[in-house]
Amino acid sequence: MCFDQVRKCCNRRSLYPLSTCCFAERQQAPAFCLQDAVCLGFWGMTFVSVFFDFNQQAVKKGDLFLLCCMLCVIFQPKERLIMYISDKKTLREIKRAFHEKFPFLKLEFYAKPHKPGEGSPRQEQLPDHLTIGEVRTIHNEGDFRVKPEMRVRDFEQRFYEKYGLSVQVFRKSGNLWLQTSKTDTWTLAEQNRKGGASAQHFEEMHTE
Repeated sequence: MCFDQVRKCCNRRSLYPLSTCCFAERQQAPAFCLQDAVCLGFWGMTFVSVFFDFNQQAVKKGDLFLLCCMLCVIFQPKERLIMYISDKKTLREIKRAFHEKFPFLKLEFYAKPHKPGEGSPRQEQLPDHLTIGEVRTIHNEGDFRVKPEMRVRDFEQRFYEKYGLSVQVFRKSGNLWLQTSKTDTWTLAEQNRKGGASAQHFEEMHTE
C-alpha cells in the first residue's frame, strides 16, 4: 500500500521516487484518505526542493529527507487488515486476504446466518469460486477494516450486518481446522496466537 512504498523510498534515501511511488496500488482503496494527503504533502515538498533549490537555504534536502522519515513513523497505520468488498470479488479473494493477515485462521462463507456461539453445518458452506454479488443480500461496497483486537463474534456479526455475508472464522488446531464458535469471545489476535501455538506443537510432535 501507499505507506509501504513511501518507507521503501525513505530506505533508499531517494527523494524523486517519493513523489511518484505514493500513488501505486490504489485499486484496494479508491477513496481519498489520510495516506493520500500525507503523500501529496511529500510530493509538494519534493517539488519545491527540486525547482527552488533549497540546498543553499535553511531547509535542505537532508532536512527534507529527515522530515519525511519522521512523518512516515508518525502516520504509520496500525496493524490492521483492510478488505475492499465489491460484488465482482470472489469469496476466494476475500479468504486469501484474511489468511495472509492471520495465517493460523481462515474464513468460510455459508448460505445461512448463525447466532453468536453457534456453528454452521458443512452442507451450507459456499464454494470459493462464487462472487460476492452472487451470494450476499446487502450490496454495500467499500472498505471493511479488520483490527486484530476485534472479537470473533463482532467480526462475523459486522460482516453480516454490513454486507449480508454469513461467515465463520476457523482456527488451526494441529493439522485440522476448527470453527471458533465456542471461543468467539476471543479476539482475532488471540485466536491466531492459539492456532500458531497448536500448529507448532503438532509439528514438533510429528517431526523425526
